[in-house]
Amino acid sequence: MKKLYYSAVLYTALGLAAGLYYRELTKANDFTGPTQLAVVHTHLLVLGTLVFLIAIALEKTLHLTRGRFFSTFVWTYHAGLLLTTGLMTVHGTLTVLGKEGSPPFARSSSQPGRGVASRLSSMLANRRTRSWVCLNSGQ
Repeated sequence: MKKLYYSAVLYTALGLAAGLYYRELTKANDFTGPTQLAVVHTHLLVLGTLVFLIAIALEKTLHLTRGRFFSTFVWTYHAGLLLTTGLMTVHGTLTVLGKEGSPPFARSSSQPGRGVASRLSSMLANRRTRSWVCLNSGQ
């Protein structure tokens, strides 16, 4: 239970810091355009704080922390959320500073489906399809 509470507190602090960073960086550079930094604090507050507060409520009734894979889930969730928001921060900072990132970072939300996630999901889908074809064809 404490792990869930401390996670919610951590993401609240990170979300507030991300909002402050966005406001101060864009103000210092007189930037008014769209950037990934605008949504980093929202991601941290909703996907971090709110999810863990809901998990605390569910813990009271469902006893989630007693589950066999709970610890693995929490660490995987932390890693995924921190990686996502970290890369969003890097991309947004590069946008505000007027620098182009590497091609995977250079994809903006105006070009959905052209980034790293789309490529990885396509590779995974192709791999599953090939495995299914091989199993059904007897190879």
